[in-house]
Amino acid sequence: MFRSVSLLSLTLAAVPAFAEPATHTVVADGERMEYASRLAPGEVVAIEGRSVDSHESFHLIVLPTGRVRGAFGPVPVSFMISRTHRARLVEQLRAQRSSGVAMAVSTITPASN
Repeated sequence: MFRSVSLLSLTLAAVPAFAEPATHTVVADGERMEYASRLAPGEVVAIEGRSVDSHESFHLIVLPTGRVRGAFGPVPVSFMISRTHRARLVEQLRAQRSSGVAMAVSTITPASN
């Protein structure tokens, strides 16, 4: 599905939040994807979505350490993002949950090692 995980970029758009996480659409590695993200217990960020073009689903879990694990279809992925970037993502999801609106834009990309 993806030529390189390093090209993956999931963008959180500023949209109203409802009881269910809002669905966002983004283009990454030439594919349109729809996804929703939420803050799960233990400060874990959960991202669920699918490719609009291939209908293949994906899920990612962003751990407090910055480790991202998940799968794109049947292909498992694991990479790191910076703790600073992860902290910004958590902050945005908290703001979304508190105010009902995502306040900022963020991307998730693997950190360079």
